[in-house]
Amino acid sequence: EEGVLENCQRSGHHLREGLERTALRYPDLVKEVRGRGLMQAMDMAVSGAPIVGACMRQGLLINCTADTVLRFLPPLIVTTSEVDEMLGILDRVLSSTPSDGESES
Repeated sequence: EEGVLENCQRSGHHLREGLERTALRYPDLVKEVRGRGLMQAMDMAVSGAPIVGACMRQGLLINCTADTVLRFLPPLIVTTSEVDEMLGILDRVLSSTPSDGESES
């Protein structure tokens, strides 16, 4: 229990920075990153359900609200290396996600 708050702050900051970098790599898919601490969200320009499914198949559990908002709520004890693993999965999934202007093949 000791150090949980500091871990939340450190890991939350690491998660936010990683999501913002991801948003910059996929400007046709990600409209906005928002949140506080370990409660983060990405507002997408595409439906989030296929992204949630693809992430789940790779071992990452996230959820989607309002059809286009991906929510990230890792446990309070998440480590920065686990956040990096999560960001890697998200990046792989987004790299194969078509934007609204692209057709799925």
